[in-house]
Amino acid sequence: MRPLSGSSARRVTSSTPGDLPEFDRQAVPTPFKDNLLTVKASADINARQFLQVRYGYQRNSDIYGPSPSILPSALGTLTNDYHSILLGHTWQIGSNKVNDFVFQDTHFKNAILPTSSDLPSFTPTASVWSERQHAADDHADQAAVQRRLCVSSLYCA
Repeated sequence: MRPLSGSSARRVTSSTPGDLPEFDRQAVPTPFKDNLLTVKASADINARQFLQVRYGYQRNSDIYGPSPSILPSALGTLTNDYHSILLGHTWQIGSNKVNDFVFQDTHFKNAILPTSSDLPSFTPTASVWSERQHAADDHADQAAVQRRLCVSSLYCA
């Protein structure tokens, strides 16, 4: 299997109402990259048993917080990482019984990391200073890690 990989770039145009003319109407690229992979295999072990295995993977990265009023150096990076594996076995026991077993293990990681400690807003007035400070704090390190393990067995008679 070949992994799918893609990337694209959007552009955000800055607007600083003349406060920072070197940034006015500057187009800032904000790249996005996404890698995907899925592999699945299934087989009839015999006339009464079926086996399946699946693996899924996704990793992407993006620019966090692009906006016309945000300094390019005050952006963050957003990354996601996902892995999942599934194993399933179905067994027909006799003419009226079925046993179905599924095991799945999934991992997910997410992070938003600052690219610098610059304040994000162009607006230099005192009335928005507290908002600027709060916005800078929004770019603080953030991360989430999740793991889910699932085992199920179903016996039907």
